[in-house]
Amino acid sequence: MSRYLAQRLLGAIPTLIGVSLLTFLFIRLIPGDAIAARLGTSTALTPEQLASLRGRPVLVEITERLPATLELAAAAALIAIALGIPLGLLSAVRPRSRVDVAARVGGLVGLSLPSFWLGTLIIVLFSLYLRWLPNTGGYVDFVHDPLGNLRLQIFPAITLGLALAAATMRMTRSAMLDVLSADYVRTARAKGLRPGLVLRRHVLKNGLIVVVTLLGIQVGQLLGGAVVVE
Repeated sequence: MSRYLAQRLLGAIPTLIGVSLLTFLFIRLIPGDAIAARLGTSTALTPEQLASLRGRPVLVEITERLPATLELAAAAALIAIALGIPLGLLSAVRPRSRVDVAARVGGLVGLSLPSFWLGTLIIVLFSLYLRWLPNTGGYVDFVHDPLGNLRLQIFPAITLGLALAAATMRMTRSAMLDVLSADYVRTARAKGLRPGLVLRRHVLKNGLIVVVTLLGIQVGQLLGGAVVVE
């Protein structure tokens, strides 16, 4: 499993580099934008020019903000894995039950809610109305203030992670249902193996391959979604 995961991650590196180069090229080819119009220029501003408006290099701007974005994406991924995989597995083991119906409806709702709307709802409900956590953004280093970091990260991580958790749940359910109907699983049950042992040795080991592959793609998309949530 670890070797397969490493191969998939290494294979994604050329794709990420190509997408970054194409994005940078398209930005330069755009004839103009709103910021350029406000500044009285006829061409689109490059990232270097945008950073120069603040008098700072692009690399400095990125390195200062990248840790917060990566931390938010990692927290959202952990929430998605902690919720999506167990719910998907439970839904697949008990198909057409109340748990299955509730998980599928919850997954559909989670995929349907826009992150900006969900984030606004969380701020209004838990910050302005209940006053549990602060409603202002910011970033505090986890090493210097772990509690303050968690207070600022928990709501953005939930906002970003719920949609991924819903997608992970649906992927896990579909993959597990395919494995549960396989011949080798029926053979293992016919040999008298306990259901829990069949689930751990045969179902999870083979069903999570698809989930891990798709999770790698989804986690890469978290970086783009983190910009909106931040």
